[in-house]
Amino acid sequence: MTALVDRYQATDELLREIGRRWYPDALERCEEIGGGIVPVATVARVMSILSPRCTWDWCVRWTRRTVRAHLASEVVPAVSTVRNRMKAWAELNGEPGLSGQKTSTFVRAILGDTDAVVIDAWTLRTVGLSHKAKVTPYRQRWITAAYTEAAAIVKETPRDLQAILWCAIRGSHE
Repeated sequence: MTALVDRYQATDELLREIGRRWYPDALERCEEIGGGIVPVATVARVMSILSPRCTWDWCVRWTRRTVRAHLASEVVPAVSTVRNRMKAWAELNGEPGLSGQKTSTFVRAILGDTDAVVIDAWTLRTVGLSHKAKVTPYRQRWITAAYTEAAAIVKETPRDLQAILWCAIRGSHE
């Protein structure tokens, strides 16, 4: 937890504001992609399913492409992995496709849950673990608790602290 507070204190106000806006901006992106036709929660689930191991720009492109193909009654586009694209397509068809702690938490964060702490390869780095470390249930609880405690100290929400530190450790504001 101390390391998270130290990392936060090493950021500037611009980076903090970018982090605070990250999830609300993602929600706006989901609203735009859904165009008032596809529910924003469905778009967020599709986005989350397509997100593992890809950049944010690619995730947004793949989500947009998948939703557009579905609305146009086209075939499933060749995005992400076969497994993930089929899960995303299932969600668009009203069937459950979302699974996994990271992707479920990512959806919650996008939809406004300020207690959600998304644990991905970058988040693992913020707590001193390898980006390849397995996120066990114990680690999930430990990392979430550390972020929640650190967030209280620095007066941010856990979700926003995660986004701020995610931007900081990546060295990018995407």
